[in-house]
Amino acid sequence: MPESQPLTDYQRAAMVARFVEIQDVSMISVKADLLEPSARVMLGEEWHFVQDRSAEYHFDEDKKLLCILLTLDATLVSGNSGEERPLVHCSGKYVLLYSFNVVGGPPADEKDAYFKAFSNINAVFNAWPFFRELVHSTLGRMGMQPIALPVYRVTPTPSAQPVAETKQIPPAPDSSEKPVASTTAHAESTKKRRKAASHT
Repeated sequence: MPESQPLTDYQRAAMVARFVEIQDVSMISVKADLLEPSARVMLGEEWHFVQDRSAEYHFDEDKKLLCILLTLDATLVSGNSGEERPLVHCSGKYVLLYSFNVVGGPPADEKDAYFKAFSNINAVFNAWPFFRELVHSTLGRMGMQPIALPVYRVTPTPSAQPVAETKQIPPAPDSSEKPVASTTAHAESTKKRRKAASHT
C-alpha cells in the first residue's frame, strides 16, 4: 500500500476551523510612523506594501478556548527610480478568541502543529479586515491619500504545499443534475430548446 502523505498546514488549519467559532477580535496595540515627511506628495510614484505577521497561541483545555495573539505589519514602500524607500509603517496587535467545540481536540502529539497552522492562516484572514481599516484610516490622518491594503494571500511554506485547483464544482449530494459549466452556454441551450418547441 502507498504511504500516506503528511498533512499540509492548509489541511491542518481547515480541520481546526471545522470545530471553532470566533468569539471576539480585540486590538491591544497599534503603532504608526510616517518615515518620510515628503511621503504625502509621493503617491504619484510607484509604490507597494510589504507585509509581515507573527502569531502565538494558547489553548485552555478546561474552558475549550483558543486564544491567538497576532501581530500584523504593513510598510508602504516607494519604488521610484529603482530605489525602494519605506514611507509609512503601520503595526497592529490583536487578540482573537475562539471557542473550541469538540472534545479532545487534535491528536496530543500534533496539537502544536494544528494550532500553529490555524493561527498563521485562518486567524490572519479573520483579523485582516480590521487591520485594513486601521491602515486605511491611519494614512488619512497622516494627510495622505487613504490606500486599501491588498487582498491577503497565504504564502506557502515548505511544509504546506498549495492545494490543487478544483476544475469543476461537483453537484450537490441530493441532486442528480450535472454541474453547469457556463451560465452563458446554459442560457443558449435553453433558448434553442424553446425555439425548437415553438416549431413543433
